[in-house]
Amino acid sequence: MGYNTQKPVALLERIIKASSNERDVVFDPFCGCATTLEAAHNLNRKWTGVDIAIHAVKRIAAIRLRDRLGLKEGTDFTIEGSPHTLAGARDLWQRAPYHFQKWAVEQVDGFVTTWRTGDGGIDGRLYFALPNTPTLQRGITYLTQQLALYWLCKRKTQP
Repeated sequence: MGYNTQKPVALLERIIKASSNERDVVFDPFCGCATTLEAAHNLNRKWTGVDIAIHAVKRIAAIRLRDRLGLKEGTDFTIEGSPHTLAGARDLWQRAPYHFQKWAVEQVDGFVTTWRTGDGGIDGRLYFALPNTPTLQRGITYLTQQLALYWLCKRKTQP
């Protein structure tokens, strides 16, 4: 996956093989791009991964588990910690507005930036392809809580 702290699957397989047995549970509290989960799966271990970066878990780990291991979200693994319903989104908005804004940026496949807008809100970046353009284009998004909730409501009501 290309992260600079990522370890090779073969190295993690050696560590897991030396320190556990088949059907044991391997826990990775910083699972990031799920390399440890892949190694554990390859060795017939159960696994649990946790990461503070829901973006990494939702995008990178899910892609690895789905594409490289052929696992199906909801059947073979679950991703928890972010809203899956409009009620859950509203609850997050009321409890933690900044976390809601980060979550909302990620719902449109954006990347949360580290700076805040003039009103203290969260900015994000979107990358998109234009026809006949070889590189991805970058757009900066400004997302207010009201706009995000409106978008989520419209998305939930459309087929």
